[in-house]
Amino acid sequence: MTSPLDVIVEAATAAGGVFARSLCADPLDEPIWHELTGAAFAPGFEAIYEGYLLHYGTSRLFAPASAEDSLLCGDFLYARGLTWISQLDDAPAVAALAELIAIVSAARIDAPQADGFVLWAATAIGLGAPADERFGLARSAFAERADAAPLEALITGRDLSRERAAHVRFDS
Repeated sequence: MTSPLDVIVEAATAAGGVFARSLCADPLDEPIWHELTGAAFAPGFEAIYEGYLLHYGTSRLFAPASAEDSLLCGDFLYARGLTWISQLDDAPAVAALAELIAIVSAARIDAPQADGFVLWAATAIGLGAPADERFGLARSAFAERADAAPLEALITGRDLSRERAAHVRFDS
């Protein structure tokens, strides 16, 4: 099975320009979310996460030469990830991921102390599942008040220690 991060590298290489030039010589093949999202959603979700890391954290795949290049690569991956998810004909998943991007970006500015991991994890787990009103309410609590408790309740009972440790490592 091809790693979702290999799919991202292939897309950046094919796009050329700043995207190909910004790839690390020795990228990390450390997908975080693939076990939670399932194979169909993994490349898109990991691309969106990598875009987030280029904007706010430490990239696993890219070493852009400038802040501008980092923003361009991050935006490219947000768009690429949403495109891959849209090709699955799952409009609720596209909407959930667009909301995820908006909420985590706003939280970085408005509530930097907020635990964004729970939003990433709950979204990854919920992809492909029927719409869940609890998820919408929990996501709103996080977006409006940086209250992660309702999201934590949705992921309770799962061992997410590997994913949490990786998120802490790269979301710096």
